[in-house]
Amino acid sequence: MKKIYISFLIVFVVLAAIFTICKNLTSGIINTALIAVGEGSNIQIDKGALEAEKKKKKRAQTKIAGAGGMAAAALMRVSKEKTVAPPVTKLAKNAEKQKFKKNLFVLDWAILGPFTKLNEGEAFTSLKALSYEFIKDEAKLSISTPLPEGLAWQTATGISLDGKVTPSDLFTKVKGKAAFYAIAEVEFDQDYPDATLWIGGRDDVKVWYDGKEIFAFNPKTPRRVDAAQIKMNLTKGKHTILVKNSFNSWQSYFYIRFTDSGKVPVIPVQGKKS
Repeated sequence: MKKIYISFLIVFVVLAAIFTICKNLTSGIINTALIAVGEGSNIQIDKGALEAEKKKKKRAQTKIAGAGGMAAAALMRVSKEKTVAPPVTKLAKNAEKQKFKKNLFVLDWAILGPFTKLNEGEAFTSLKALSYEFIKDEAKLSISTPLPEGLAWQTATGISLDGKVTPSDLFTKVKGKAAFYAIAEVEFDQDYPDATLWIGGRDDVKVWYDGKEIFAFNPKTPRRVDAAQIKMNLTKGKHTILVKNSFNSWQSYFYIRFTDSGKVPVIPVQGKKS
């Protein structure tokens, strides 16, 4: 009987190891399928480009204010320039199939954090952090808002092939439990009535659009890409998106993208960001 228990334990450990190694690949496959179903199109990743991405030299680590260390930037490319304004992403309708899923998402953000403490004596959970204001009047948070000593906005671009933005990758010394703010401007080329904002994330995410709260994860919200769809009337010109991302695990991430009334992607204009 003892040998049987030991055999079961060995099998369990092996399977857990395989799952851990393959979880990112599995996540990518699942997210690809979910987006494809949501748009009614077959989105595939160019394998040749994927291999080229893997062969690129390791990006130089960059000091991050408030991080207490060096940024791993595994899935984020950090700007060396001082952040003086939110990055602007120009968006236009594009019905062509995208070889990279990341081309569908808003990837350029200014990120602020980490925030790891709530009220004195209160245990940190991602859900509690979502309702806690780390910065007073957080809905009005901007690049010009006065910040606590040691914190500063950092401009970064998501480089993951599946389109996720990972604020926690900028802070190697934060192990689990933390929250971040991310801000970006999007500029639409025209009006998009009855459009959809697609939101996803790993743990808990709250989103403001032009200072108005439009969505907050709850315990029943799936933790994945395209977890929520918010109907919106998008107007031509610049608009501000503020995201709050809190987490209890090894990594935080979120997804933001838009489609028009017919679910045609409204995506970043490649090579023409301001």
